[in-house]
Amino acid sequence: MKIIFLGTPEFAVNSLQILVENGYDIVGVITAPDKPSGRGQKLTYHFLFEARN
Repeated sequence: MKIIFLGTPEFAVNSLQILVENGYDIVGVITAPDKPSGRGQKLTYHFLFEARN
């Protein structure tokens, strides 16, 4: 089964990982764009992006 996964929050990482471990074919992941945060307005990455690496 081909799946396009939509998720941004931290708990989405576990859901995506379970799908991959159970053999589902993840063909794409859609998240909210990265955005600047904090006083230095440095770009922060979502948990899904960090889990991918």
